[in-house]
Amino acid sequence: MIYLAVGDVEVREKELNTIKDLQRQFNDRPIWMAASVHRGEEEVILRVHGELIKAYPSLLLILVPRHPQDIKNVSLALKKHKVNFVLRSTMELVSINTRVYVVDTLENMMESRGIKNALQGHSNSSCGRLIFT
Repeated sequence: MIYLAVGDVEVREKELNTIKDLQRQFNDRPIWMAASVHRGEEEVILRVHGELIKAYPSLLLILVPRHPQDIKNVSLALKKHKVNFVLRSTMELVSINTRVYVVDTLENMMESRGIKNALQGHSNSSCGRLIFT
């Protein structure tokens, strides 16, 4: 497995519950994360994700745009590529059909460390985790 993530983070009970909920939703799927994504980079990331899905059909991408104002462009790119995605702010559940989980508000961007913690408890015997920060 490959881990590239931040060090220990103090987590409050509410955040811990959120992390546990995400772990359940991720359902032991292979996951990779693209964080601090600049405008326009989502196109490259989505092309790469499309190629990776060929090898890992249940792969989930966690996408964290660098700026909240870029969410509209990210959403448009996801729709253009016909990708099934969930915006964190909607609190919609991640299903097996979800291909991209978008961390889409400033508060959630600050909580992306919590998402990284959720990934720490995630395992998959056939594929390591790729976490790009």
